[in-house]
Amino acid sequence: MKGDNYVFGIIGLGTMGRSLLLNMADHEFKVAGLDKDKVKADLLIKETSRTNVRGFTDVKEFLG
Repeated sequence: MKGDNYVFGIIGLGTMGRSLLLNMADHEFKVAGLDKDKVKADLLIKETSRTNVRGFTDVKEFLG
C-alpha cells in the first residue's frame, strides 16, 4: 500500500500491542502493526471494521 501514511506503528501484535493499536484506531488514528506471525497480523485487521488499521509481516513494507 504505497503512499499510505500511518501516524503510529508498533512491533509485536500480541495481546498488548494489538489492544493498543485497536484503542488508538477507535480514537481515529491511522495505525499499523508488525509481527512475524501472519495469523496475528491478519487478526488485527479482522478484529475491527475500521479502515485505519493495517497489519504487516514484512519489515520493509511496514517501514515504507
